[in-house]
Amino acid sequence: MKVLRIVANIEAPDPEKAQAFYQDLLGLEFLMDHGWIKTFGSSHNATVQVSVASQGAPARRFLIRR
Repeated sequence: MKVLRIVANIEAPDPEKAQAFYQDLLGLEFLMDHGWIKTFGSSHNATVQVSVASQGAPARRFLIRR
């Protein structure tokens, strides 16, 4: 099996504030918003992604996509 992407999940009390850093300062695109977790990265290069989750997030799960 070949690894296609590794996404770092960072816990933060306020994912909204992360947008100012990852999108506005670093220039990453806003890719996904589930309320409790936001993902930033590049739609052109899927290997570049980071997710920010609030403390009140549901149980964390590991997801493997093939």
